[in-house]
Amino acid sequence: MTDTPLQHSEEAPGFAFQVEHTLQSDSQALALRKLKRLLAAERNWTGCLGTVGPDLVDANTPNRLITRTHWRDVDCFVGWMVSRERSRLLREMDGLGYSCSAETNWKGYAAWVAEDQEADAPPIWKVNLLVLLCLYPTVLILNGLINPLGMGYSSAILVGNVCSVALTGWLLVPAAQRVYRRWISGSNSGRGNQLALLSIATLLWLSWAISQQVSG
Repeated sequence: MTDTPLQHSEEAPGFAFQVEHTLQSDSQALALRKLKRLLAAERNWTGCLGTVGPDLVDANTPNRLITRTHWRDVDCFVGWMVSRERSRLLREMDGLGYSCSAETNWKGYAAWVAEDQEADAPPIWKVNLLVLLCLYPTVLILNGLINPLGMGYSSAILVGNVCSVALTGWLLVPAAQRVYRRWISGSNSGRGNQLALLSIATLLWLSWAISQQVSG
């Protein structure tokens, strides 16, 4: 059932996006045709380097399929995930009992937590606070962009989660780490630590306040 092989080597840049698809038995044939249309559109999207699948997860569950798509970069991937074309194709699968779950092979936050692999990892609470600083406004913005697209609830949740993880893990958290490098490594002065915490709290409050104003 494999269609297009991945066009990259193990050393190629980018990342793989793996999706497990579940099709209800009474509408499996139609849902599969719709899924293949979705995958064909995905392959033609800028930055898609190829797709493997859909393949059976195992022989005992013919209604569970898996695909693996390799993407050049996060921008192209996010562009596809929030595109109107993808939303339209997913809406065509509404009522067919289609569902999916996804994962990626990016390193996410672990890629920047310890620049020196021999050094002690920073405290978990600092890592979590920095992730929250990036994730909270990102989710607010993405919700404002995704909700008007008219996706179903589960599709909107999936797209929002994938996009927020991609943006924070690849772009925003590494940028915040550079800004708060001394604080997260524990090399800041006492006053520097206080200012870092105050700035994080202020940014989170501003994000909340702005969202309250926008939502009315």
